[in-house]
Amino acid sequence: MAFEPQLTRRLAMHKRRAELLQLPLRELNENAYVQIYRQALFDMATIRSDMLELRTVQLEDEPEQRRNAKLAPFVADAIAAHTEFLRRLDKDGKPPDKVDDESAHAYVNSRLSLSRAHSRIPSAASLAEALSQMEIVSTFLKANNIKGMEEEVKVCDEMIQLLPLRIADLNKREAAKSSV
Repeated sequence: MAFEPQLTRRLAMHKRRAELLQLPLRELNENAYVQIYRQALFDMATIRSDMLELRTVQLEDEPEQRRNAKLAPFVADAIAAHTEFLRRLDKDGKPPDKVDDESAHAYVNSRLSLSRAHSRIPSAASLAEALSQMEIVSTFLKANNIKGMEEEVKVCDEMIQLLPLRIADLNKREAAKSSV
C-alpha cells in the first residue's frame, strides 16, 4: 500500500483486505487445503501487523497513555493473528525444531512480528514475552541455518541482550510508582 500517501486511507485499505480474507478463512476446509489455509492465516497476520505499524505511526505524537490505549486493540489483533498462524506449525503446543522449507521464512517472520507486537505494550510482562519470542527465533535459526536469514540472527541476538535491560528498567519504574 506504499502508493497511498495518507496513513488513514492505507489503514482503511488494510482493514478492507482483512475483512475480505475473513470469509475464505471461515469457509475453507483447513484439513483439505493445509498450505492454502496456512498462507491465508499468514496473510491475515501480516495485514494485522501492518495495521499496527501504521496506527503506531499515526499516534506517535499522542501522550503515552492515550497512545497505548488506542494501540491496544491493534496489538491484540496482531498477536491473535500471529498466534493463530503459529499454532498450525507448533508441535504438541511447543515451537517446532524444524518446519518445511517453504514455511520457514513465514514462520520466522511471524515470530518476529509477534515479538514486535508484544513490544508495543510498555510493560515488563509484555516485553518478557517479546524476549521469549526472540529467543525462540534465535534458537530456531541457529539450529536450521536458513539461507537469507543471517540478519535476523544478528537482530535476535542484539534484542536478546537489550530486552532484559529494558525489562529491568520497567520493573524499577513500576516498583517506584507502586511505592509512591
